[in-house]
Amino acid sequence: EEEEEEDPKPSFLPFLPAGRPFFILPLPLMPGEATLINTQKQKQPNGGFPILLRVASTMFLFFLGLSFYVQLVPQLVMDLVPDTSKASLYYGFVDGGNKLLAFLSSPLLGALSNRWGRRPFLLLTLVASAVDATAFGLFNSFATLAVVHVTMGMFNAFFAMAFTLLTDVGKHEERTQDFALLGACFGLAWSFGPLVSGTLARAYGKQLSCKIAGGIFCFACLFVVGVLPETKAPSLSFSWASANPFRSFALVLRNKYTQWIAVSLILMDIAEGGIISIVVVYVSYRFDWGPFEIGIMGSVLGLLSFMAQGLLVRFLTP
Repeated sequence: EEEEEEDPKPSFLPFLPAGRPFFILPLPLMPGEATLINTQKQKQPNGGFPILLRVASTMFLFFLGLSFYVQLVPQLVMDLVPDTSKASLYYGFVDGGNKLLAFLSSPLLGALSNRWGRRPFLLLTLVASAVDATAFGLFNSFATLAVVHVTMGMFNAFFAMAFTLLTDVGKHEERTQDFALLGACFGLAWSFGPLVSGTLARAYGKQLSCKIAGGIFCFACLFVVGVLPETKAPSLSFSWASANPFRSFALVLRNKYTQWIAVSLILMDIAEGGIISIVVVYVSYRFDWGPFEIGIMGSVLGLLSFMAQGLLVRFLTP
């Protein structure tokens, strides 16, 4: 006779599965799909479109939402802080605070995703992005927007989730091309997102574009719940050491193969971040550019990024 399996201990909330913390909601799968999709063996679960395409679609929706409001934030700050020099400084502090909290929290969210799966924390990132974008579309107080934008940085771990998703579903020998897919999704979304956003902002106001961005992030949440399967099997192991951002940073710098790559990326990001933080304020003040002109600039940059990362990297990398 077959031994009966013991029922798991019930959760203290009836609608939550046993063994999960209360903040991780149960996420439905597509009919007939297993809890974990191993794409090394099963490229098209349930006869649907490939898992890599599902991941790419999620990344595209996230970048599309960003492209609708990120380039408008400096001008929204300028509207609330008339002094241009102060507006640039305030925006730098607020956006810097957002990125600082993202740096501190990303390793923790990544470690937790190893414990409980990718989808809950990917959803957390998308919800935070929706709150951030919608706040810029609703509030006219700089202090309120600053608090919301900085706070949402704690959940800004999309890039960490995206790279882990690509690692989960891709083959090791194709990892470079798969990572280039992230840049291609960025370039594709930004090749038309800023232009559409700028056109709407010029006609109906910048806050409408921010509200649309919030709607795109909400749609991305629904897409993750309904279409994207879990790619990481739950694990009982969790180490606080792996959630320490400074330890992770030290490990990268200690490795002779990655230390100079890390230094190059840091210097590149410092230069790029400095330009991004002032370019919108500069062209708005110096050339009197509005949302439409800034949207054209963003779309041109997005198109070039798509050509470089979506075409050159994927086809030139052996």
